[in-house]
Amino acid sequence: MSYYDLMSMIEDLPDLIGAFLSTYWIVLVLALLGSYLFMGYAYMCIGKKAGVDGDWMPFLPVARQLYFMRIAEAPWWYIFLFSESGLITGVITVVLGVVLVLLTKGLLFPFIILAAYWIAIFIFTFLAYRKFYGKFRFNPNTAWLVIIPGFGTVDLVFKMLIGFSDVVVKSSGGISDISENDAIPREKAYICGIAGQYEGADFDISDGKEITMGRSSSDCQIVFDQYQDEISRVHCRVRYDMNTNDFYITDCSKLGTYLENGTRLENGVTKRVGRGTVIYLASKRNGFRLDIE
Repeated sequence: MSYYDLMSMIEDLPDLIGAFLSTYWIVLVLALLGSYLFMGYAYMCIGKKAGVDGDWMPFLPVARQLYFMRIAEAPWWYIFLFSESGLITGVITVVLGVVLVLLTKGLLFPFIILAAYWIAIFIFTFLAYRKFYGKFRFNPNTAWLVIIPGFGTVDLVFKMLIGFSDVVVKSSGGISDISENDAIPREKAYICGIAGQYEGADFDISDGKEITMGRSSSDCQIVFDQYQDEISRVHCRVRYDMNTNDFYITDCSKLGTYLENGTRLENGVTKRVGRGTVIYLASKRNGFRLDIE
């Protein structure tokens, strides 16, 4: 390499560094934006599973925190004391600090007030996450993972499971909250999941109340994940008659409710079937047995 080549490279070095820094900042901004949008999508999936409207909210600052509070069924004003509301809590911290310093002409009292404010943020963040995790049948004390330094990755993994896994379902406090470990008296009529999201779960229907299956959390007692598109919002209704020991099924879906032999039930017409009948919702991926023991 000649002296002139070396000098030329040295002269071009600032341009190379500038190009590298420009590329670095572009990649960094795109990575941050992609991460933000991905988390917004994850929150939207969680919200759909919880039956919360407003799919646009997880993609906007402040609106995302309000969306989270709706999922957790926490008061909306929690966003002012929520660690993930960085824009809101940051503005409050700065404004409160400046006002207190100007009023008190000192630093000790503003420091005490701001410290108390941030302690309150940790407390209310914990309370919000207790509601959130409890909503999806996690131990509510899982919320400690959010406020203990170093455990944020575990919380992120749990959110991915809630948003993207059919294994984690919403706890509605109704019949859909029964799990396969909840034993029921075997002298009763029940719906038993044999395939799909509710495989192994038993649902007691001995009281004669009509049970609705589908994706609508407001209309159904057995609620399916929002992304099971083959399941209608209101797919079918099942009722048990203790006088005849028969089950009554009404299909309300687009893709149909089928018996084990492949017969499709007529839409809107109630079908009377006996104990041991197996039904499939849209396909054999979601099956139930109607039985008495």
